[in-house]
Amino acid sequence: MGQTLSSDVTCDASSSGTFAYGTYWIGSRTFNANCGFDTTGPVLRVTNADFYDCIEGCASDSQCKAISWVTGTCYQKSSRGSLVYSDHGVSSFIDISATDLTCPNSNGLGYNNFVVQCGVDYPGQGDIGSSSEPALSDCIDTCGGTPDCVAVVYSGNACYLKDNTIGTPVPNSAVSGAILQNYEPAPPPGPNPFTPPTCPSFDGATYNGYLIACGTDYFGGDLTSTTTDTFEDCIAACTANGACVDVSYVSGSCYLKNVLTTPTPAGNVWNAKLLSPVVNPVTTLACPAADGTSQNVNGADFTVACYTDYPGGDYRNLYTQDFSGCLSECASDAQCTDVAWNHGSCYLKSTLVPAVTNENVWGAIKAIVTAPVANITTPVNSNSTNATSFAPADRRVRRRPVRLAY
Repeated sequence: MGQTLSSDVTCDASSSGTFAYGTYWIGSRTFNANCGFDTTGPVLRVTNADFYDCIEGCASDSQCKAISWVTGTCYQKSSRGSLVYSDHGVSSFIDISATDLTCPNSNGLGYNNFVVQCGVDYPGQGDIGSSSEPALSDCIDTCGGTPDCVAVVYSGNACYLKDNTIGTPVPNSAVSGAILQNYEPAPPPGPNPFTPPTCPSFDGATYNGYLIACGTDYFGGDLTSTTTDTFEDCIAACTANGACVDVSYVSGSCYLKNVLTTPTPAGNVWNAKLLSPVVNPVTTLACPAADGTSQNVNGADFTVACYTDYPGGDYRNLYTQDFSGCLSECASDAQCTDVAWNHGSCYLKSTLVPAVTNENVWGAIKAIVTAPVANITTPVNSNSTNATSFAPADRRVRRRPVRLAY
């Protein structure tokens, strides 16, 4: 969510000032903070200023699109260029207003209380309106002014407004869009729990502590069998038998089971499986509940760090439906040391860099990580119109130590 810039803003995590992260509204413009990163855009002017005055000066000048600041030197840039990781104390603020929002470069950036999503679609789900807009930013602004709008999908000039029934995101490289920051999806609709369960309407639903699976059987494992008038009565018979964990119901015949075998498709069978307490938290892994916990995914141990990013070191970017899927991809790849997951975008990293706070990112570190922090060195060249504003190597921002799980 957009914030007001405070005069004690800092990228030094050990300072008593206000640590810079996320999106800031400065006048009529929107900026994104990037601690530990330089921007390669052409230098407009160089001045001596503190961090706050450097940012304010850029915000008041329409020609300035970004700043890079290091130890009292302010580099104002005429365009934002690309973000480059720096371990030399560089901090940057980038104007992300209006036409600067483009995919894939803007993926994950905040704008007007929304997070940009590149290549994410919600086809046929949650539509509450559409319009023709000249740019992604205009599409987002339209959503921001529309009651109940929580997301947009933008294709060509077509802007599709979505409410909180958008459902599951689907990868689509042909579209761009955005979703409301800190968005919490609405619970999926389900059958009335007081309605007797039948198939197919209850397929995948939970009823009285049982998971209904229409057209599924677990052959074998039979405890006993009986005849019941309804599927509901069959489930009740299982509940009354302390050894029963599953039932299969076929036209009045109720088979109670105490052993679950491999599920097999069986079109005429209505199945109900007793739900046990969740023993693997990865299946419902989410922030902030998982923050600081250790999770084992596909044989690899991870330490979860909610709202924490390790910017840089990326070697692969893919879409996953949830945070667990992102960890699973890292677990199966020996090159992967840590991940950052942002609303479906999963970033696999091969080099662990210093941590920064980012309210849109769920991070995790693989327990096997022993790689040193990246050290990217580029000399100062403030006289060039394409200068990158690095400071001497001995002027480094102190950051919070990264905890590794072993």
